[in-house]
Amino acid sequence: MQKLSNRTLVGVGTLLAVVTSITMLIPIDSSAPLHASAPPGLSIAKTDDHETAAPGDILTYIITISNASHVKVIVDIKDTFSSSTTFLSASDQGKYKPSKGTVVWKGLKVPARGSRSITLQIKVNEDAGNGIVISNTVAVGNLTATDTTTVEVPQQTGNLYVTQSTTPLRPRQLLGGELGEAILRLTLRAEHEGIDVTRLVVFTDTGGDLPASVARLELFRPGEATRFAIATIDNCAGNPVNAYCAEMQSQQLVVPEGETVDVLVRPLMKTDEQGAVSTELIQLELRGNTAALARGFVSSNTLAVNDGDTIAEGEIFIGTSTPQSNAPIVGNPNDVVLSKIITIENVNPDADGTNVPVGTNKRIAEFKFTGAVNSNTLNARNRAILEEIVLDVTSSNVLFASDSFDLYNKNDQTQKIRCGTTGTTGHLFALCRKSVNPAVNLEVTSGGSVTLVLEADIISNQVSSIFGSTLQVSIANFSDRSKMTFGANDSDSHVHWLDSDGGASASFRWIENDNAEIPSTAYDL
Repeated sequence: MQKLSNRTLVGVGTLLAVVTSITMLIPIDSSAPLHASAPPGLSIAKTDDHETAAPGDILTYIITISNASHVKVIVDIKDTFSSSTTFLSASDQGKYKPSKGTVVWKGLKVPARGSRSITLQIKVNEDAGNGIVISNTVAVGNLTATDTTTVEVPQQTGNLYVTQSTTPLRPRQLLGGELGEAILRLTLRAEHEGIDVTRLVVFTDTGGDLPASVARLELFRPGEATRFAIATIDNCAGNPVNAYCAEMQSQQLVVPEGETVDVLVRPLMKTDEQGAVSTELIQLELRGNTAALARGFVSSNTLAVNDGDTIAEGEIFIGTSTPQSNAPIVGNPNDVVLSKIITIENVNPDADGTNVPVGTNKRIAEFKFTGAVNSNTLNARNRAILEEIVLDVTSSNVLFASDSFDLYNKNDQTQKIRCGTTGTTGHLFALCRKSVNPAVNLEVTSGGSVTLVLEADIISNQVSSIFGSTLQVSIANFSDRSKMTFGANDSDSHVHWLDSDGGASASFRWIENDNAEIPSTAYDL
């Protein structure tokens, strides 16, 4: 039957049991089973007129005692009901006995050639399981009548919660012509039943038109190398506009009941010849009631859009893990690049623990920059050019000569850049600019690399003989997109590079890297 909250079910029935003698019934002994015989001509019927009920339903039983004899009879009646129910009320002064789960009526008069009806109301417990049979038996002497009702738990339409994953993602430099790493990670949670997600709509948070550099978005499950869906502008068919829509086939993205499924959104980038633009900002967002479509896996009901209240009623919730108004899900900002530095390595042949060197033109660090292979060939193939770099020099008990730090390409030691410094001992910065000597090759070509060496004049590698000495050079403050200015201090970026095709150039002050610092050899003495 269809569930109606706290309804009352009322009916009549005609189940008859006929006996063969006439007598007044012996009153029921409440401590022992009913055992007296019923008088002739007496019959009893009971029903709630329903074969099924749902948790929370109220069942109203009508018990009818019929007397076909010519003599008025007085009877005692006992009703026993299921433990899956709760007593509510009984007519005619019926007495409920909780310890026995019974209701007893005593001294009920049934007229000759007449009948008498009494009622009993019970409630199906909220935790009554699906398929439980509620058995309710009434007895008058040795006459009994039993009514059974089966519990059917209605299938509740599920809810879908879409939130931003707690697994962090970092900002990315998205290389033109390549499939980028995930720039948005969603967590989908199903409640009450499994949810079959049939549509996801992703916007960009930059406002206005869609970015020129993105061909489409591809959807992946974590740990899987093959996409399970793609989101394109064409899939939206203009509804909504300026969005990427992923249309999933039946059961292509199912979130099991009570579980979560993460979805990674990765952009497929265009090449520069296809329209990609270096420095273009890419930031993805899910928002509003158009962000997803889904249906219940068992109920097959289409989930409704969030109505903004605090009750989950078969709805899709965006940006919240509880029933309330939707909130935008906004990913990190990311930059389009047409060339990319993918690794920075310490390649100094001196092992950690090597003695601090002393003398002129002493190598103290060596770093290798490697570029990704790119297919951006409009005008010429793009490459990364290191314009400025700050090297972090940390030392103790070591004295450098002032104005003695030089940076050069390992392949050509005849051309060097004299780096400005902020001191001659302790912690200092060496700021090296290509503009000081444009002849020094600082280009990182497509699939190529450049190795840069830092040298300095060291006046003393042990200023005080009673203390040990240490020296180490690092590249730091280079992988934080939020550092928008370049400079020789801790609050600024320590790298400035150009994304160039030999003509036009775009400027960047960060390099995508999972490391916050790349240390070179740790010298000591």
